[in-house]
Amino acid sequence: MKRSVFTLILTAALIKVNAQAPDTRLDSFYTTLANEGRLNGNVLVSEKGQIVYQHSFGYADFENKRLNTPETAFQLASLSKPFTAIAVLQLADKEKLNLDENVSRYLPSFPYPTMTISQLLSHSSGLSDQELGRSLADYEKQLGHRHNNAELLQFLAERKLKAKLSPGEKWWYCNLGYEVLADLVEKVSGETFGEYIRKNITVPAGMKHTYLLLLPGDRQSYQARNYDYPKRYSAERQRVDQTGMDYTERAFGHSNIVSTCQDLFKLSEAFFAGKLVQPTTVKRALTGTSLANGQPNAVWLNIGGLGTTVDGLGWFIFTGEAMKDQVFHAGGMSGAVTILLHDIKKQQTVIILDNTGSEAIYKNAQNGLRILNDQPVQYTKRNLARLYVRRLMAGGTDAAASLLLANEADTAHFLLPESDMNSLGYALLEDQYRVQALEVFKMNCLLFPGSDNAFNSYAEALEQSGQVKLAEEMYDRSVQLNRANEGSQKALKRLRSGR
Repeated sequence: MKRSVFTLILTAALIKVNAQAPDTRLDSFYTTLANEGRLNGNVLVSEKGQIVYQHSFGYADFENKRLNTPETAFQLASLSKPFTAIAVLQLADKEKLNLDENVSRYLPSFPYPTMTISQLLSHSSGLSDQELGRSLADYEKQLGHRHNNAELLQFLAERKLKAKLSPGEKWWYCNLGYEVLADLVEKVSGETFGEYIRKNITVPAGMKHTYLLLLPGDRQSYQARNYDYPKRYSAERQRVDQTGMDYTERAFGHSNIVSTCQDLFKLSEAFFAGKLVQPTTVKRALTGTSLANGQPNAVWLNIGGLGTTVDGLGWFIFTGEAMKDQVFHAGGMSGAVTILLHDIKKQQTVIILDNTGSEAIYKNAQNGLRILNDQPVQYTKRNLARLYVRRLMAGGTDAAASLLLANEADTAHFLLPESDMNSLGYALLEDQYRVQALEVFKMNCLLFPGSDNAFNSYAEALEQSGQVKLAEEMYDRSVQLNRANEGSQKALKRLRSGR
């Protein structure tokens, strides 16, 4: 009898320990990231409608030492796009529009008569930010400000620029397409986009700290400030609205919704449960779309290094066997990275909102699911080249060299790309940090003594700095390593002929 009681107590204790284990492991993982300076923001992990883990790291406002809290709201950047997609899907449910109909049926001034609503939602319309960017920038100069949504439609109607890609030809991510979708929501609903989102998404889902940010006066006191490195080599992050990095704009649909982890958890629960749109519509949104030739609308980017995905309607869908039930959307802009990752079958969600532009957010979210499912963490290696250059700028040559020597051999946790060292050296050189640039190029030669390109770059920097004799020696070394290096050969010939 005593043994049976003891067994029951022990079993209960073990169950309790196991139940706490995911929370403990999640906290250990994300706290380590924060301590390494790779996470500053909020994390929420849930399973089957219950929050398993929630924690805030770092500051919402570094200058005033205001900490991030569960109530802190963050600029979502492109994680705003699911809001736009949900709004469009709701209007389809109400039969106010047809997803497979041409956009121009509802927006007559839209000059692309064969682009459909679903193609805009799935980034397969043929529109390209890059293709339209230069002409749009010229248009904004005429306006004297960044365009708003109505002005985008006016720009498209006036310029009638031909798209290089045909509708349905290829996946191509396009922010402008989602701005057009927001115009569509306004036209069909008869409401402003912000008011529609509030009445039909945030209020029904119980979201109390989510809003559309367009003007500085819209900012609420609980919103985090954004911080980022002004340059890749900068020693410290700075507030983006004080350094010219702030991506201020007057448009919406693609970005500029502000929210909290708790509110996004409510959105996730409501959407995936079919409470915001019909269950059949949820299924369609989470099904990979197809191109005009019948092939999957595959994303040509290996997003976050996690594997292949296809585009649905407002969500990206993993195609690999191990992650086939996982969907996500993420966002990124100066000083802001965000992600909502959801496992449909297991009803698990990871949300990360960061106000310092931390790297590897995709893998950090994926690791949340891996920990939740007792799988090993996939460690994201830190870029030692960037750490070295930032230490060089902050603490000088000796401090940077010490950091490099202490971690160079730790290939399990650090990577040291020659190309990154090289490009950072050129970035310093371009901004007139010649002493530091020369130090970086020299170190790159020491790290990669068999690289003709490393010696060529060092030689170029030396020549620009007036150290012609040493530059000649480095060009010569580059040629010795690779006789086919024409740049070094020509430079060497030029310097020797000028004696």
